[in-house]
Parts: sequence; C-alpha cells; structure tokens
Amino acid sequence: MQVNRAQSTDVPLAMRLIERFIEEATDFGMSPTEGKAVLETYRRGLASLINRDEWRVWLCSRQSNAQMPEGILIARLAHADGSIRVQLIECFVEARARKQGVAAALIGASRDWAREVQATRITLTTPVRLAAAGIWRKLGFETREMELQCEV
Repeated sequence: MQVNRAQSTDVPLAMRLIERFIEEATDFGMSPTEGKAVLETYRRGLASLINRDEWRVWLCSRQSNAQMPEGILIARLAHADGSIRVQLIECFVEARARKQGVAAALIGASRDWAREVQATRITLTTPVRLAAAGIWRKLGFETREMELQCEV
C-alpha cells in the first residue's frame, strides 16, 4: 500500500478521483447542482489546499508503481476549545479498490498527522450512507454528536 501526501503535480490525479466521488455521491442523494458546485470549488482551490500547512491531501494506491491512485483523503486542522483536531473533509476509494485496505491506509496517514500536530481527535461529518457507516466503525470511529439542520 502506498500513501503519499499530494503535491502540486498531483492535482490532475486528485481531481479525477474527486470527479468520481461526485459521480457516486449524486447516486447516493447529492443533487447534481450541489455536485457541480463542490467540483467547481475543488477545481478552483485544490492546488492551494495541497500547499497549505493546515491542510493535507493524501493519495493511495495498492501498488507502489500505480499510475492512478485509487483513494483520496482530504483533511484540515480545526482549532476549538483550546484543542486541535483533524477534520476529515472527503474520503473516497474507487469501487475496484474497496475492502482492500485503501481507506484504512488513508485513515492511518491522518492518524499519523494527528499525532504529529498533537491533535486530540479526528472528526468527520458525513451524510447518512449505510454503505459507508460500517467502514467508519471498523476504522475506529463512533458517533459522538448529532448535527441538526433546518430549512431557511
């Protein structure tokens, strides 16, 4: 398993994975309009995120010589209540590489970073997707908070 922090030269590879993620997300309830907006946000800003100290973008391949990564994890540092946490923003693994350790390797990279910056926890907010809930639990995540929303 090969996990690397993305560099500026990796932006096209990372964008291909994000495009695939958006395609799948629209199959699971994300509206096409929202998907286009998310994609455009990454098109405009991914290169700058990769180079910022408070952000990490990791790419993962099952083989070290793979031309195209099979997983991506985007995370950022968040400061609250006097502590640091690593907040997972996006995590996507290609269908052909699921259940083969790619997500675990990406989460491992985020755990290493969390230890490095002395973060107290790793958090994520995810829409209810039963297919993905099991993997998060297997990777050690548990539900701690409930997000409430209302229409404006």
